[in-house]
Amino acid sequence: MKKTLSILMALVLALSMCAMTMVTAFAADPVSLTVKSNASTVSVNDTITVTVDLSENSRLGTLQFDLVYDSTALQPIVPVVDPDLEDSKGASDGFFGMVITNWDTAGKIGYNGIHTGTVKNGGTIFTVTFKVLKPVSVLSLTVRAATDNNDSPVSVSTNTAQLSCSHASTTSTVTKEPTCTEPGEKTNTCSVCGATLGTESIPATGHNFGAWTVVKEATCAEEGVEERTCADCGEKETRAIAKTAHTPGEWRVAVEATCTEDGLEVQDCSVCDAELAQRTIPAKGHTLEDAEITKMPTCTEDGEQKGVCSVCNEEVTEVIPALGHDVTEWTIDKDATCTEDGLKHGVCNRCEEEVEEVIPALGHAFGEWEVVKEATETEEGLKERVCAVCGEKETEVIPKLTAEGEGVTGDTDAPSIPKTSGVVIGSVASLAMLSMAAGVAVVTAKKKRKEDK
Repeated sequence: MKKTLSILMALVLALSMCAMTMVTAFAADPVSLTVKSNASTVSVNDTITVTVDLSENSRLGTLQFDLVYDSTALQPIVPVVDPDLEDSKGASDGFFGMVITNWDTAGKIGYNGIHTGTVKNGGTIFTVTFKVLKPVSVLSLTVRAATDNNDSPVSVSTNTAQLSCSHASTTSTVTKEPTCTEPGEKTNTCSVCGATLGTESIPATGHNFGAWTVVKEATCAEEGVEERTCADCGEKETRAIAKTAHTPGEWRVAVEATCTEDGLEVQDCSVCDAELAQRTIPAKGHTLEDAEITKMPTCTEDGEQKGVCSVCNEEVTEVIPALGHDVTEWTIDKDATCTEDGLKHGVCNRCEEEVEEVIPALGHAFGEWEVVKEATETEEGLKERVCAVCGEKETEVIPKLTAEGEGVTGDTDAPSIPKTSGVVIGSVASLAMLSMAAGVAVVTAKKKRKEDK
């Protein structure tokens, strides 16, 4: 009897150890449910897919859990309607048969797992689609019951899925108004969830100045001042007004001229008395009374007179300029032409000397320009004019035409104007004019004695 009892106790002990080993082994391989969303950030009216996954080698036989959601934030969309469940809505999956209760009102979906044998492989056991009503929400799992293949309770760990707002719509609120000189600030907020998304700087508005107003009038002696005021902050800005121009007054004698020395006149500003200009008063020269001619002038030699100045009482000797020849009748020895001087002679009525004088060249008397060759866009033209006296011709280049039909000007590389006769007419004419202006005359004085003297 004792031997049989010992055998039974050993058997019980062995079975107990085996059971403990199995529990320990099962405990070392925990079961977990994971809720996942296909989008972590969402907007209102988005459609999201939520899955519940089971860990691998879970050894579950039955499972009952609730998918808990915020019914104000998410609205489930039923994937499958089971016609055998009258007022309930259902869905099915490859692992378990699911029954959905309190679908719309309680904010959770309850699942009753039906035992179908040992589940050795994990994976997605349920999928549901939601319409987003509010973009911030949390989905969680609550396990009501779980057993293994021997109907023994099993511990199952769960997690949650967080949905965040995508901030697709934002509003801005000015939190600090900008001023003329300092920037302001605005805060950006999600118009859906109210989250603060950051701040932005608002540029300073800058001054709103009005028109310039004269504070101090400008004169010819001092600058003026004008200012303007900002209509928003009252800031004032000033700037100088340039001095006005002087107003010239009458000339005044600063230094009187004398018989021998120049005087000085000055012009002042009639407003500020500043000196504006000076000019010389020529010396007056002596004023002789009862002058005595000590040497008579001739046609070619100066004379001389002496006397006392009635102004300064100085005894003065003055030159009497030479009289110059007095010829009334001239004989032409050589006529002047357009390009060459002529020559004439005559007898002075005063000294009876024979005088020769140059007749300046006349210069050409050209007519109007006439076009000899019309200018084009690729070739220059040519024009000419003719002297009415000697027939000399002068030619000039006509510049090429532009696209608008006008002559091209400013060509510094254009050739010199050719003359058909080879005579540089302009130079000769210029010299002749200078000769006339200067009164250059070649006078040959030949003294002739009258035979009767």
